[in-house]
Amino acid sequence: MTRRWIPVLLLLALSAVSCEWADRVFKGDVVARVGNSVLFRSELEMTVPKGTPASDSIALAEAYIQQWALRCLLLEQADKQLSEKEKDLSRELEDYRRSILVYRYEQLFVEQRLDTLIPVAEKEQYYEQHPELFAAATPLVKGRLVKINRNSPNLSRIKTMYKTLKADELDVLEGLCYSSATMYSNFNNRWVSLDRVAAEMGIGMNRCADGLSRRNWFELEEMGYVYLLFVYDRVGAGELAPYDYCEHRIEEILIGKRRDQLLEELERDLLQEATKIEKLKIYRN
Repeated sequence: MTRRWIPVLLLLALSAVSCEWADRVFKGDVVARVGNSVLFRSELEMTVPKGTPASDSIALAEAYIQQWALRCLLLEQADKQLSEKEKDLSRELEDYRRSILVYRYEQLFVEQRLDTLIPVAEKEQYYEQHPELFAAATPLVKGRLVKINRNSPNLSRIKTMYKTLKADELDVLEGLCYSSATMYSNFNNRWVSLDRVAAEMGIGMNRCADGLSRRNWFELEEMGYVYLLFVYDRVGAGELAPYDYCEHRIEEILIGKRRDQLLEELERDLLQEATKIEKLKIYRN
């Protein structure tokens, strides 16, 4: 059998999983052909990461060849069925090229001029003036969470201390947790969404909220572990989220406004300058 028939056989036996198939795919220069379109071994090999098991390599190669062949066949049908006018992409390509060039220039213009340092006073003012933008989507809490094996000898001691607000007791608690607990987190003393806390406990947010509905602590035993959650501050869903929880989002909003302002100034200046030197002329009847 001549080598030029290998691609044909590959397309006919695309679903076959065998060492012989793999050898044909990866040892020939051409692995598939659809009309005048050719798929080369080098292109196929790039789709299979190095170190991939042989069976997975074959599956990836099969999938790629099928997708490649389908693209070629669809393109062939499009070429046959579409009119010359429908196949003329020159205008679309030129519009796309211009859009990309404008976008890249705008990005460069902004990068060279954008000041991303937002004063705290400006962020606080925006927060105070737009409270409707910062309603908490989910309950927010500050607290600590301990996950510990239910057979740990320090479990009972930790249970008596995990709700403490005293600095000296907190130091002892953290020492015990770091040495005995599977996980201890105070979430860096920051506000966090209750759904994140619930996820750490492996439960849904509603269950976590129910556990905290009448008190500021929640104890849960699951799969041989005890979870101890203590919340010392909270904000309900729909209430105004704390400033420090919103600060990063406020920065993004204000930087975005500065970016938009720069682009507006660029557009205005370009139009004004072009009009001034009579580069831009608008003819009105």
